[in-house]
Amino acid sequence: MIEKIKGKHYLICDVCGDDYEFDSYDKAVKFKRESGWKSIKHSDGWETICEECRKEIEEL
Repeated sequence: MIEKIKGKHYLICDVCGDDYEFDSYDKAVKFKRESGWKSIKHSDGWETICEECRKEIEEL
């Protein structure tokens, strides 16, 4: 997910909790796309997964 906290935007993996801080929402989205993160839609909402967690899930 991308969450805004005190003027900063945080890209957070919903699986492992790793996070990155950005000055803008657009920079967070750009990093997410360029770094292999994935957003997966479930019946109850969206899940944002970092590249490492995505690779582990795909191996199962």
